[in-house]
Amino acid sequence: MPLPSRLAALHRLFAVTLLGFASGLPLALIAPVLGIQFDLSADALVVLTVVLAIVELVLVLVPLIGVPLLLILTPAFIIFAYRYIALIYESAPAPA
Repeated sequence: MPLPSRLAALHRLFAVTLLGFASGLPLALIAPVLGIQFDLSADALVVLTVVLAIVELVLVLVPLIGVPLLLILTPAFIIFAYRYIALIYESAPAPA
């Protein structure tokens, strides 16, 4: 007996969301922690977290190619996050 179409759609949405969060959520959680470790400002941490979360959410919601794109682009997101943290860290004035 096949699944009703609504149940099948909910099942697929749950699977795609779970896969997307499994690939993108660790980066979205680790980047602010590293920013706190380097004593970055709250504004920089908010920008970093919001940008990563929005991009990952949009990619997960794109049907068929969203999750593969997220998996392929995750290394680029990691490089972006660490480069952003390094730029903010280098632009901070030296402690007195």
